[in-house]
Amino acid sequence: MPNIGDKLYQVWDGKLLTATFIKEQIVKGATRSTWTVRKVSGLKANVSPDHYLLTELAAWKKYHTELARSGTLLVGSVKNAQAALDECIDQMHAATEKITQLST
Repeated sequence: MPNIGDKLYQVWDGKLLTATFIKEQIVKGATRSTWTVRKVSGLKANVSPDHYLLTELAAWKKYHTELARSGTLLVGSVKNAQAALDECIDQMHAATEKITQLST
């Protein structure tokens, strides 16, 4: 856990964001703790401890891992979309043949 005043790091959309740790608390009704931080903009925010990391290196590594996971999911989505498109084209050809048969 960070100490009051420690700098915290997060990479969002390829940009390094920092915040200053203020305190840790458990919000009433919650099962996990939250951190109160002060963002560079000066605004205070309550965030999940998973949101910010203690080092810049850890933040970049987490971002890299998330990008790799997203890339893997996108490849799967593209393959599924290609299969759906292929099926649509096959059905369109079958419908064209049926229309041609019925038109003669």
